[in-house]
Amino acid sequence: LEFRRVLFRSPGNQSRHVSVFQLDHKGGDPNGLDIIFSSLLFMIDSAEESVDLMFGYFQLFDELDAALTRAVQRGVKLRLVTNSGESNGLSYMNGIFGRALQRLIELGAEIYVPKKSDDRDKKFCLHHKVAIADSKVALIGSWNCFGTSVFYDSDFSVVVFDENGSMH
Repeated sequence: LEFRRVLFRSPGNQSRHVSVFQLDHKGGDPNGLDIIFSSLLFMIDSAEESVDLMFGYFQLFDELDAALTRAVQRGVKLRLVTNSGESNGLSYMNGIFGRALQRLIELGAEIYVPKKSDDRDKKFCLHHKVAIADSKVALIGSWNCFGTSVFYDSDFSVVVFDENGSMH
């Protein structure tokens, strides 16, 4: 875990410091700890106002379901931007993704998916990997909220803290 404090210049040339933590997850050990997933759970459990998730592939693991349920019980607003069944590029996984979306709808989350393209030659697929809690902390990197990232892939992400709460 590497920590850096960075000077950031926002629009209007206002400067402020943000804290950045580097997270490396080495895949291949299905029983190992995924530091990125653990950081996501901590962000959700620490959120007081909002949790915004943008993952092209979104699988709802038991621990994640429990953290999101606790967040909703605290009054935290949930939003998810993800692929639709037509745009995810992994149609064989639609059952897993569909169950996750249904559960989030039950929790009262706002769900945003791309519209199906009229042009069959061009397929739009989200490939973002971002989580933001309370507009103050963001998880950004190569980690998908999907079983292969949690158990098998090696991924890199950073957690960025901005105490001014201006991440959007």
